[in-house]
Amino acid sequence: MIQVDLKKYPQKVWNRLSRSPVFWVAVTTQIGILICIVYNYFIKKDYLGSLEYYIFVGDIRMVFVLSVTFIIFVAGYAFAFLMFPPFKVWRFNRKHPDFSDIITFGDEYFVREIHKNGVVSHNECPYSSVHSVYKNDKNIAILTDRMITLFNDSYLNGTPAELEALLKEKCPDKCKF
Repeated sequence: MIQVDLKKYPQKVWNRLSRSPVFWVAVTTQIGILICIVYNYFIKKDYLGSLEYYIFVGDIRMVFVLSVTFIIFVAGYAFAFLMFPPFKVWRFNRKHPDFSDIITFGDEYFVREIHKNGVVSHNECPYSSVHSVYKNDKNIAILTDRMITLFNDSYLNGTPAELEALLKEKCPDKCKF
């Protein structure tokens, strides 16, 4: 019997977040806006003065552009902070201190048990429902209806080599290693 603990690892959260185009748009927007603000403040030495000047002259378009830029800058940094992987993991662990997610690999099927807020979810999945299995030096990914990532340092019973052998035995045509 091989058991793997699937807690919310920062690496797992980062892998999910790094595939999100919204996150990368926010990051590149923040870098661009930061460059503009640094340029206006340190090179022109007059970021807020330029806003006062445009208000004085009555150029409402530039006042709008500078105000929207500042609002996007602040909102983007708030978004990036809330989406920052260690912060998300800390927030999740604080909200669900008794959370555990364990997969047990048996002879006929593997079982995923999720304990969250006193509720136990028990899901059995036969090896025939596995679409493919991938492996690299850090983890093994099992693709069923959902993707399950098993990190090499999260084994409770057994080793990654034992799991590889079991998966090659139970679903040999689906293993991509």
